[in-house]
Amino acid sequence: MKLKFIHAADIHLGSTLHLSNQPPKEYKELFEEAIFNAFKRIVDRAIKEEVDFILLAGDVYDKEERSIKADRFFKQQCHRLNEEGIAVYMIAGNHDPMESCREIFALPENVYNFSSEKVEEKAITDSNDQILAQILGQSYHTKFESQKMYLDFSPSNKDRFNIGLLHTQLGSMNNNYAPASKAELKEKNDIDYWALGHIHQCRIENEFNPVIAYSGIPQGRKFGEIGLGGCLIVEVDYSHNIEYKFIPTSSLVWKRLEIKIDEDQNDIPSNLADLEKLINDRVEELTEQLPIIPESLETTNDDWQDYFSGYILKLVIKGRGEIHKLLQEQKEEAVQYLIKNLQQRNFSSSFLVWVDSIKLRTSASLPDFDTLQQEDDLVFTELSNLLDLCKEKEEWKDKLKDELGEIWTTEVDHEDLDPEKFQLTDKIYNEILEEAKNLIIERIVEGRD
Repeated sequence: MKLKFIHAADIHLGSTLHLSNQPPKEYKELFEEAIFNAFKRIVDRAIKEEVDFILLAGDVYDKEERSIKADRFFKQQCHRLNEEGIAVYMIAGNHDPMESCREIFALPENVYNFSSEKVEEKAITDSNDQILAQILGQSYHTKFESQKMYLDFSPSNKDRFNIGLLHTQLGSMNNNYAPASKAELKEKNDIDYWALGHIHQCRIENEFNPVIAYSGIPQGRKFGEIGLGGCLIVEVDYSHNIEYKFIPTSSLVWKRLEIKIDEDQNDIPSNLADLEKLINDRVEELTEQLPIIPESLETTNDDWQDYFSGYILKLVIKGRGEIHKLLQEQKEEAVQYLIKNLQQRNFSSSFLVWVDSIKLRTSASLPDFDTLQQEDDLVFTELSNLLDLCKEKEEWKDKLKDELGEIWTTEVDHEDLDPEKFQLTDKIYNEILEEAKNLIIERIVEGRD
């Protein structure tokens, strides 16, 4: 036995790119068709690789009320696969639950949508009707599914290669999306490959025994879905050894680019023209860089660069300098001026660099901390020691986190975000400490003036 299949999810057909500024006419088709083109590339690759089947782990459509364009497009792509003898096994997710979703067009016979009433099992057979593998899956009936679906993923034959098709968010905070944890899925030792959907970043949660994988979103739609999107191609040999590789499918990649005005202390922008030049230089550097393949993943030897069309950028301007006062006084006008000029600029690149938004996070200039320590050794040395304790001692970290309050959490519900909570990562924690230090210095310096 040798098996080859594609694992994809979260296509979100019918959705659009969430742009802050509308691109010019020459880019209209590129932006409007990006999501459709990403799925077409998955189908193209399936045909080229002669895979046995495609798995779609939920949220094929973006909404319960499917658009005619999205439904017709999906039908056309499934017909292409049908002509090549490639089956499609899919489940409904929280965006396209089965309760109210109806196909506008009849799908070809190669498409199987798993029931939302119970876990179903489908056998994969060869030309001699020998069973090669079994796929188990269950669709969402409504937008929220609190039942632990995975518990009923019990294959009829444990010795075959068994695949679990599940739309879930792994983690203890998940109560709405077929709750499961990585440890719980690992305990199901009769499933060899968990094909997951719902998380929009490609992740290998467990590398073997079993493989637990999110394929990610094929085309990001907003800044919460940054990076190169795609799917996974999986090969299985007669001993159930699994190899998987990432297939990039995004034509447009969302990217957050931080620019520090004080990175070069000898060349801090003092006016808007200086700032514009700094931004132009940093963006120009980006035009020489292709998107990065998700960490720890190999990609297929494919010319995906040929269809990569460009970046959609959010610029975050940070740092301290005298220009901060000007930017605060003319914030809205300054942002619009910079965006307009950047969008009109022709960068020396073979792909598009589209600046969609700019966030100003600058601050006023501060005296050098080392100099302040020398001038008032007691106060500023004490401050430095206190910050070191907050960074290095776990008990101090825990105490400070308690003081920060319940608005901070270490876990985030991917779909059901709590607007009153923020994720407290190590990076954000250290940024809070640094900003606290600067605020204290500001107050001390102001008090002495």
